[in-house]
Amino acid sequence: MLQVLMSDISGGHASLVLMSDISGGHEPGWREVPVEDPVVKDAAGHAVKSIQERSYSLFPYELLEIVRAKAQVVEDFAKFDILMKLKRGSKEEKIKAEVHKNLEGAFVLNHHQPAEHDESSSQ
Repeated sequence: MLQVLMSDISGGHASLVLMSDISGGHEPGWREVPVEDPVVKDAAGHAVKSIQERSYSLFPYELLEIVRAKAQVVEDFAKFDILMKLKRGSKEEKIKAEVHKNLEGAFVLNHHQPAEHDESSSQ
């Protein structure tokens, strides 16, 4: 299954870097990862913060739930594909975000978009 390769010492969390993706033991690509993993939660938190900074809304975004998460290792960084349920004011919406984490532990929101209905309902 998933094996931890690196530790994020600064945050005290185990980084989600898949040994199987790096060693070539399995086909490269996206892997389902637990939504309760601390690194996934950090990536989702960064995504929400970045989305808020780009928004012109007077209402702040609030993370209600991480619906699904996938991870992929690409060269010197990890990519996280996260489906989140957010609340802004009285409106709830599902957003799909791709967040990158580099070797230094810094997160970058690569892109985000509203989740498609068929995608957000299939878990």
